[in-house]
Amino acid sequence: MASTAEVALRSGSARPMPAVGVGTASPTRVPDEVTRDAVLAAIEVGFRHLDTACEVFVTSKLWCHPDLVLPSLRETLQYLQMEYVDLYLIHWPVALKPGPVTFPNKREDAVPFDLEGVWRAMEECQRLGLAKAIGVSNFAYTLLLLFWVALRWIYEQGVTPIVKSNNKERLQQNLQIFDWELTDEDRLKISQIPQRKIVNVDMGLFSQEGEFTSVNPADLDIVEE
Repeated sequence: MASTAEVALRSGSARPMPAVGVGTASPTRVPDEVTRDAVLAAIEVGFRHLDTACEVFVTSKLWCHPDLVLPSLRETLQYLQMEYVDLYLIHWPVALKPGPVTFPNKREDAVPFDLEGVWRAMEECQRLGLAKAIGVSNFAYTLLLLFWVALRWIYEQGVTPIVKSNNKERLQQNLQIFDWELTDEDRLKISQIPQRKIVNVDMGLFSQEGEFTSVNPADLDIVEE
């Protein structure tokens, strides 16, 4: 079993976070048994960070509406049969109308994104002890998604990648980034690659060419306890 490096969180949690996590979501309906087997395989090969536990670090994400943040987390906890999540994330810097999600997203489904209101609601979740740490995902940050080199590069930037696969062999491969380093030449070449600024999947309205830009996490007023 591969060992996983850990990183410290700044948003109030004393517990370190495994540096590479595995995702459980899918844009299409996947049978429950496929997801279950993939999660068990991920734990077996060494993953200890699940993006949806004392030994397992559980991350969940929300949709961006201030009044739905706390209710959504309570619903998530009920579904997971847990008292808290280790990390609760703003899913992306875009808000959609509440309801079933369709892909690709439609322009008429977009609504104004109240980042400050959402973040205040996130802080309330943390104060209530329902989330040990809070943060953001899919916000503006320099990252690439090119297997080992990309995962290693992301890790060296102090960012935690969330990988996704239902294949046990590929899950195991995603953890093989801790016993080697990129060369200075590699880092220079990677730094010269044009960067995308939002979700790198076919999300229609929210593609790289879309009009919505992301928010730099450095601009958030993070309250540390």
